[in-house]
Amino acid sequence: MLILKLKFGLSLLLLTSGCAHYQAQPIALADLSHAQNSHSLDSPCIKALHTNASEFSELELIAAAQCFNPELARAKAATKLALTNGELARQYPGLALILNAEYTQKAPETSKWLAGFSLDLPLDFGTRKAVRVETAAQAQVLAHLDNALAQRAVAGKIGASVDAIRSTLREQALLQTRAQQAQDWLKFVDQRILEGQATRPEQLKPQQELLTTQAALQNARAAERGARSQLAQALGVPLAQALNLRLAPTAQISRALPKQDAALRQAALLARPELLRALGQYQLAEAALRLEYAKQYPELRLSPGYIWERGLVKLPLALAALLPPLDGNRSAIAVATAARSLAARELELTQANISAEIDLAFANQDAARSVWRLGLQQLALANQELSAAKAAFDAGELDQLGRLSAELHVNDLMLAVHVLEAQLQLSKRAVSLALGAAPTTDSEGSH
Repeated sequence: MLILKLKFGLSLLLLTSGCAHYQAQPIALADLSHAQNSHSLDSPCIKALHTNASEFSELELIAAAQCFNPELARAKAATKLALTNGELARQYPGLALILNAEYTQKAPETSKWLAGFSLDLPLDFGTRKAVRVETAAQAQVLAHLDNALAQRAVAGKIGASVDAIRSTLREQALLQTRAQQAQDWLKFVDQRILEGQATRPEQLKPQQELLTTQAALQNARAAERGARSQLAQALGVPLAQALNLRLAPTAQISRALPKQDAALRQAALLARPELLRALGQYQLAEAALRLEYAKQYPELRLSPGYIWERGLVKLPLALAALLPPLDGNRSAIAVATAARSLAARELELTQANISAEIDLAFANQDAARSVWRLGLQQLALANQELSAAKAAFDAGELDQLGRLSAELHVNDLMLAVHVLEAQLQLSKRAVSLALGAAPTTDSEGSH
């Protein structure tokens, strides 16, 4: 009996000797907040991604987001989890060790004890194992697609923020010029009042123009700060890090816009990450249905054992079968079939939404381009009028007020065209994203 107990103890020791030890990793919210506030554009991670320390291009900012963006960090963690789950799915299911002991008080044998053990071994083969491994592999694919979607979303946010910053800086420059023009107008009126050629009420209009321009300038500065705040969020750094961030100038580019192309459209309808993810969800539903069909049949388990019975050694072997539900698993099959149908409809809906998104993006781009071109024509005519006004002023045929009015009109049209150009750039990005392309940094109306 003592020898048998030693065997049991040795078996348990061998089973537990390879166990890993748990290591706690508590998270303190204060430490987490401090870590987030310490993120800097001067960190080695970000410095290694760009060559010019004083300026960032859009592509460099997108690469820098890999360092601190929490959305991308979460996607990477989810991908790692899917990979480890894939390794787990390939492991043999856990065994069950059953220990037996029996004492008989009046046994005629020399020993009154019966002792032994058996192992419950699931027979891991066929559809059950194949579906388990296939589901884990499909989960890995979905995790990579989620990572791609996160990368795409962050790149889009950075591109929109960069466009907004550049747009507001350009708007501020135009508004500062307009404010100077309004001040010149006001000085001209003040001089005419001193000379007795104008009255005080004539000051009201240039004063109103100056105040309106100054208010618009403050709004543009606030919009720039908001855009920098969105950029800081996309980069995963504090706002203070983005307030003084300088953007690299954009190169002169072609004025051509993306055109509706059947091949590009078909590629987007087949390769957009959202569509591939919906297809992956359908394949998971298909695998789940196959598993429910497999559960119609018994699950076999093999149980070899060892028994020491009052001086005798026995080696029993049992074969068990886990039976399906009484309805033959038809209810579970019906649920899985309905889930597969829902996944198919979700796939169709995703593709329909992508198709509508492409059509809408191109329609908005065409409309924005048409309005922008009309704005350019108006600006060209206003510049011709300004040239004529300056010539008339130099010839003494027009006073300074007439020249200032022509300059203000040109500046107003430049501001209007600037707004139209920003809308055109936004629509161009929307087309690129709808087609599944990388975000573009170009602008058709770049100066």
